[in-house]
Amino acid sequence: GAMFWTQGEADNATALATYQSALTQLAVDWDADTRAITGQSEVVPLITYQNASNASKNVALAQLAAANASALIYMACPMYQFDYSDTQHVTADSSKWLGAYYGLVAKRVMVDGLEWSPVQPVSNTRQGAILTIKFTTPIRPLVLDTTAVPAQTNYGFSLTDSGGTPITIN
Repeated sequence: GAMFWTQGEADNATALATYQSALTQLAVDWDADTRAITGQSEVVPLITYQNASNASKNVALAQLAAANASALIYMACPMYQFDYSDTQHVTADSSKWLGAYYGLVAKRVMVDGLEWSPVQPVSNTRQGAILTIKFTTPIRPLVLDTTAVPAQTNYGFSLTDSGGTPITIN
């Protein structure tokens, strides 16, 4: 049916392009090998998550980029909303929730024949000092929950200009 990819986060120093390429190749190989062995014609998707517990975001960004670029890869959800027992491992209850997200995506994609995309920005417009960002939202409205996820400066958003210089958010 599908491959569910949950990994450790010790490879956080891996370059974004390197990780994206490796994850995409894993999905291609898994799909081809599974279909060759089983004789099935249906695509075998790779359903993954977006890690969140490392300061380096290369792997997290590569996971999202791979899901957006490959028809074989689906990102079920990010991990920031879950409870951690330490700085890298989620609790048993959060593991169950991750499994529920994996199951939801598998059903939507494999049974219902629908597309799936996690919450992410899809467009932005700027009028003077006002920047409006549109997000994919499986269920509306999109709410920034500071109870489940502790409040962060600018709700975790940052902006840079085309040269990479940070822009102050007010």
